[in-house]
Amino acid sequence: MIALDYWYVGDYQYKDHAIAYVPALVHVLAEGRYRTLNPQQEKEEEVVSLVRKEEKKKEKREKVLEVYFGFDSYRLSQKEKEKLLKLDREKTYFLVGHADWIGKEGYNLRLSQRRAKSVEKYLNSLNLKVEGISSKGEEECRIKKELEGKVRVSGKLIKELQPCRKVEVFSSF
Repeated sequence: MIALDYWYVGDYQYKDHAIAYVPALVHVLAEGRYRTLNPQQEKEEEVVSLVRKEEKKKEKREKVLEVYFGFDSYRLSQKEKEKLLKLDREKTYFLVGHADWIGKEGYNLRLSQRRAKSVEKYLNSLNLKVEGISSKGEEECRIKKELEGKVRVSGKLIKELQPCRKVEVFSSF
């Protein structure tokens, strides 16, 4: 049995569930893009094949840099644009957007998607190839999440969570 990288049902995100637990409609990250599948209409072997292809691609990816964003923002700063200018034009890139845990989960997921799209748009303007994007919302900031509800959202907390507001850029080889 193969595990899915990510799948979504409604607004809920699940991770590392086996194909046997696939509900009526599934959004799968496969071949660098999200794809909606209906397991009742598509053969399980096709779904497994797509997931295996994506897993092979992941093995061939290397993180080359992280691009950071301001609080509640998906706009690239000039400093971050300069980091992206140094990327190799011969390679293809995969982007993963992130957000901190301040705010609602659905909003943070959309914000992380906008961040990844912002980087993708800028890379495309530089004629760099992007093979796909993924978003993890607040996934990377789970350690800090234990403070949620116990501390007031302040400038200090916003600053401390800065490393969570990013897009990871991976190269494929």
